[in-house]
Amino acid sequence: MPGHRGRTKRRHSLESSVALPAESIRRRLERLERQNRWLRLGFLVLVLVVAYVVSDRLNLENAIVKQTLVESKELKLLDNDGNPRLFVRMYSRVPVMQVFDGTGKPRMSLGLRFDDTPFIDLSDARGRTRATFEMTPNDAPAVRLMDETGKTTFQIN
Repeated sequence: MPGHRGRTKRRHSLESSVALPAESIRRRLERLERQNRWLRLGFLVLVLVVAYVVSDRLNLENAIVKQTLVESKELKLLDNDGNPRLFVRMYSRVPVMQVFDGTGKPRMSLGLRFDDTPFIDLSDARGRTRATFEMTPNDAPAVRLMDETGKTTFQIN
């Protein structure tokens, strides 16, 4: 059976020659996958380092300048036609905010009086004060209603 033995050897040789490239391909694939993992890890580290450097340069807390944005004795807001609609100002050494209607008449005032008591005044279309809500010097609320001449018609203290 010498011929039989030769066939077995050839078959074994054929199987090993097929197995050899498969094993080689498997090893190459494992090596490529390992390299790919390292490349991904390296890329991730690079992204993190770049993000750290950029975030340090763009640190908003260091970029924001903390300062008084507006300092003024008077602030005037105008409508689209250039008419004053709101004043915030010191009026005879006390702070006052006045709101004006479209014709330029004061309609509401809010502020402090000379004794530092707060007030809110509401005015009619002619700009005359008709209602006042205020705190008295002894911290009691007060409401006054006036007629068109300015005479008090109703008061609660």
